[in-house]
Amino acid sequence: MAGSELLRKNKVFLYAVTHFNSKQRNYLLKNASRPQVLSIVEIILNILNFNLEIPQTVYDQMKKYKYVFRKLVEKQSWKKRKTLLLKVAGVIVKVFKKIINDIYKQFTEHEI
Repeated sequence: MAGSELLRKNKVFLYAVTHFNSKQRNYLLKNASRPQVLSIVEIILNILNFNLEIPQTVYDQMKKYKYVFRKLVEKQSWKKRKTLLLKVAGVIVKVFKKIINDIYKQFTEHEI
């Protein structure tokens, strides 16, 4: 995955969203800025467009929530996307933990 500047700038936020407990995660998402919300949406869009290679098990988990993921990448305000992200925060952790770990490692390796 060629790293976008948006993901690079929000790598710590993405890592925190997938590793904090649910109360902390909800606080982070509730107070997320526009670039932070859009970084999550960018990952989802890359997965839906098959620009990211992910295991079949992740795709199978995503199928249950395909309507929500498609809704997130539709053209709408970032605040509406943030509201929707709050509703599916637990799903994001299950599905994206490994992906975000890989992104985080990729960006931290290149910054030394």
